[in-house]
This record gives sequence, C-alpha cells and structure tokens, in this order.
Amino acid sequence: MGGTTEQQARHQQLGYMRSDASVETTITMMDKKNNRVVATGTSPDIIVASVNAFVEGYNVLWSRQKE
Repeated sequence: MGGTTEQQARHQQLGYMRSDASVETTITMMDKKNNRVVATGTSPDIIVASVNAFVEGYNVLWSRQKE
C-alpha cells in the first residue's frame, strides 16, 4: 500500500481492507483435424489468465497432433 505514513495510518483507522480478485478466462480452440479443446486460465490479471488458457489449449492440441 502506497502513500504517506499519515495516509497509511488513516486507512488503518478506517479499517481499510484490500480485496483480492481473480479472473477466469475460457478459450475454445480447434485444429485442422477438427480436434476441439476448451481450456481455462485463472489469475488476478486478465492478460495472464488469457495466456494461461491459450498455453493449456495449445499444449493439448499439440499433444493430439502426435497421435
């Protein structure tokens, strides 16, 4: 938490509480062989959640290409 010492003390007096949130993204992917994958990613940051979902889906599709 930033701010001056006075601001920090004021937040404590007011019972200031920080809430943590999380985002879940879902991506549907399909390859040339019509393999379809639904992948999810979760993170406090929507960009990171989206990348995690993409990586998960890509890895599953890639592993199916080897079959």
